[in-house]
Amino acid sequence: AMQVSTLPLILIFYPLGLNAIMAAIVLRTLCLWPVSVIKAQGLIGITMGTYLRSLAAPGIAALVMALAVSAVPWAVPGIFGAAMVLTQVAVGSMVYGLVMIALSRAQIRDLRSLYRRERG
Repeated sequence: AMQVSTLPLILIFYPLGLNAIMAAIVLRTLCLWPVSVIKAQGLIGITMGTYLRSLAAPGIAALVMALAVSAVPWAVPGIFGAAMVLTQVAVGSMVYGLVMIALSRAQIRDLRSLYRRERG
């Protein structure tokens, strides 16, 4: 349901800008989140605390990204429309990625080790 509903949300809220698109996606995610949590707990046998801790870095990264995207119109006042949306997407992507790298060093190290072991 999440992936299928993303494109319609983008198309519906595009005229209102990236902030409206982000808000719609966040609201949709919050509405479907309890279902995802229950499924994840059942499938992989984790506690609610473990599940919530795993969301800390992405949650912080999303918050910082939202702040950065919201600041783009103020920081670059001369662009509008599609150029503004593309700039906000670029800034948001870079900020999210950098924050995730900064907050998830241990997980990145674990993934590299796993990859190296699997490669031989």
